[in-house]
Amino acid sequence: MGVYPDLAGTTAVVTGGSRGVGAATAQAFAANGAAVAVVGRDDAALAGAVQTISSHGGRAIGVSADCTNDAALAVAGHRVREEFGGADILVAFAGGGGAPRRQCLTTCVNG
Repeated sequence: MGVYPDLAGTTAVVTGGSRGVGAATAQAFAANGAAVAVVGRDDAALAGAVQTISSHGGRAIGVSADCTNDAALAVAGHRVREEFGGADILVAFAGGGGAPRRQCLTTCVNG
């Protein structure tokens, strides 16, 4: 894994972050000093992803949300702002059969 010291102190939101490439990406951000909001629909998988990050000294929260649902994203954005004050980075690996609501997600995260 690469080392990116400029990520230290940032906040990343990773949708689809509880499994697969999303989880690996969330872990990489955390390993480089970013706080991470792991977004997904499966609460057990979210808890596991957050635990993995925390057990390696990273800072993360799990945020349960369906990224194709604007109302769920508004709640998720509020949680990210509440915990971290907003986000510097958005990585979207989720969206299901529909397109993720990127505009809504970035607006919701940063107000």
